[in-house]
Amino acid sequence: MRRRFAVVSVSWLIAVFGWPLPGSASTCETQLPSNIRGGIVARELLVLLAQSDTFRQQCRRIAAAPWVSVDFAIAQHVEGLNRAQTLIERFEAGAIRAHVTLAFGEDYLELIPHEVEHVLEQMERVALADEARTGRAWLDRSGGYETRRAITAGIRVRQELGADDYARCLRSSDAGWIWSEMRVNVAIISCTTRGTRSPAR
Repeated sequence: MRRRFAVVSVSWLIAVFGWPLPGSASTCETQLPSNIRGGIVARELLVLLAQSDTFRQQCRRIAAAPWVSVDFAIAQHVEGLNRAQTLIERFEAGAIRAHVTLAFGEDYLELIPHEVEHVLEQMERVALADEARTGRAWLDRSGGYETRRAITAGIRVRQELGADDYARCLRSSDAGWIWSEMRVNVAIISCTTRGTRSPAR
């Protein structure tokens, strides 16, 4: 979903970020690294660690990058009527802070890995404008970039959690990644509507 960017000059990044020490053997297996703060969706993050190889791989990459910090929150509404949004802050010394906001009552188990994949894109310095020129990304209605890579990550995790509706939807559309942007969005909305939602809290 939408990502914004800010560049900040910070003299003492360790003091500001509280950069984590190397994690224990259980990090990204049964517990989150200290640079991923789940907040109200901490329970969902632990479910993902327990059941999704894809999410564990995402988690390990972030855990191995102590200059990256990810915070999760839930809001009643997300800008542009999106289901989620990630705000990226880039610091001049190279640190990244990602603020992930999920719309209340949405499918958190799909949206979390989707948004984490956007964080990984920023860690890799993916040129989203170039991705858009090749059809692998596009601007959403709020003016931010959406990517096929993030959509794929979210749905792959949902399949790993045993969401049969997602698998059936994807099979019926042949995943549809070569379709036009509009058709891809319609296919994903259809899968999301039919998928299992996390209980509202």
